[in-house]
Amino acid sequence: TLRGLRGARAVASRILFVGGSYNPPSIAHLGMPAHIANSAPKLCKPDEIWLEPTFHPMYKPNKLSFGHRFALLGILAGSLDVPGVAVRVDDAYKKAYEEYRRTSPQPLRKADIDALTYVMKQRPEARFMLSFGDDSILDTGFKKWGYEQIEVLNKQSHAVVFVTQRNGNTDALHSLIEDMERAFKNTEFVRLGGMDDMGDVSSTGIRKGFCEHPVVEEMEEGLVIEEMERGLAVAKKNGLDDESVGYFRAHRDAYMEIVKGQCGGK
Repeated sequence: TLRGLRGARAVASRILFVGGSYNPPSIAHLGMPAHIANSAPKLCKPDEIWLEPTFHPMYKPNKLSFGHRFALLGILAGSLDVPGVAVRVDDAYKKAYEEYRRTSPQPLRKADIDALTYVMKQRPEARFMLSFGDDSILDTGFKKWGYEQIEVLNKQSHAVVFVTQRNGNTDALHSLIEDMERAFKNTEFVRLGGMDDMGDVSSTGIRKGFCEHPVVEEMEEGLVIEEMERGLAVAKKNGLDDESVGYFRAHRDAYMEIVKGQCGGK
């Protein structure tokens, strides 16, 4: 309905904050922000997309280092097809983590909340936006972790949360969105369909491709290269783009970090 946005005061930028472990980044990570930028109603179309890799991704196997994930995400960002929208890879999770460790004696809080709070303080004139897939909203834990993020966003005078849908207008999803609208009066929930065309690739699939060819350091140099190429070929089928394949070839330690971390390479 865009009820609150029609009378909203103009702001410097509308920024879509897209956090994730990106472990490693895949072409699937481009689909959602590109779809939002190209399909959102004019009143809430993002001016900027910030791709935000988590600094210490929780509950993820073989945490590919932040530096590698940041670099790989920069490669992907260059191919994001969103005319008129500025795309950047940002390090808010890292900065928020470092600031919190420096200024607070308390145990670390939740990284998503800290990072979002950090960027909102850095750009108080901007309107930040979030997005969630229908699968996330239908998850039984969303009313805890999802609501915590929206609560931070809701501090803005007119906040926007995009709901991207693969599964149609299910009654359960409709009811959950109504619950959110009642809970967060300053937040507009904008539903966007068409996600079924995004494909079914994932970072997990890429890692699985690597693990089918577990290179180990004791292999002879030629065999290491051969097995690495096989792993990259499978990972590419699972969503790794051409430029990232080149990155892994040039930074073999990044490839080994994934393989040894998840697959138990010796």
